[in-house]
Amino acid sequence: MGRLRIIQKDTPHNDTAHKKLPTWYMTDYSVLALVVEKCETTIDVLQAQGFSIIEDSGEKRVVFDNPKELRRIVTLLADNAIAFSLSDSVTQIYQG
Repeated sequence: MGRLRIIQKDTPHNDTAHKKLPTWYMTDYSVLALVVEKCETTIDVLQAQGFSIIEDSGEKRVVFDNPKELRRIVTLLADNAIAFSLSDSVTQIYQG
């Protein structure tokens, strides 16, 4: 099962703000998120198609069971003309 954070585009975010980084985070540490133009519309569309949305530490996440459902999420957003990207939500970490 996967949980993908839903983030409003152009809103400051940092997926490490309240989490402990792994010991070896310097080697390609990233956290995938769904960055959208219209957060509430995205949630409405996903829920209407049976996807669960959970709130975790004040953040919204869509729950999916397998990669096929992730592809379905992407297709739903595209079909509903919702601008989005699957992006790394980890910011402001020096990886030298």
